[in-house]
Amino acid sequence: MIEKNSKEKIDILKLLEEGKTIQIMPRGYSMHPLLVPGRDSAILRPVRDEDVRRGQVLLFRGKGELLTLHRVWKVTKKGVYFVGDNQVRIEGPIPREKIYATMCGYVRKGKEHDTKEFFYTCITGIWLFLRPVRFWISKPIAKLRGHI
Repeated sequence: MIEKNSKEKIDILKLLEEGKTIQIMPRGYSMHPLLVPGRDSAILRPVRDEDVRRGQVLLFRGKGELLTLHRVWKVTKKGVYFVGDNQVRIEGPIPREKIYATMCGYVRKGKEHDTKEFFYTCITGIWLFLRPVRFWISKPIAKLRGHI
């Protein structure tokens, strides 16, 4: 559940089950620098089979009750493996029935973007490839921007 305000909670999984597209503001820095908490929001729609592929950002339930928004690292018969954009540790396998939504867009500084935009697909592809060394890239960038 996500709090809309201090009095009302919204069940995002119910909205996704109903086929609705939703917009959420992710918390935490696991998807930094491509999603910055407090600045960017993610546009999610119900997941389809073709969405479950390397590089796609999906909403899933990991260990415990936490809903997580991370990028697909690889897909196998055992399940789907994920990694946050600000992480190097791979999590999974996550069974497909615990995957609920795909990020189809994002809002940055009030402007809506599609995840199919050329610049976004290039940057995310390079960032995924750099997973083993990106800690040494993202930490100095975060310090410069004042996020650490």
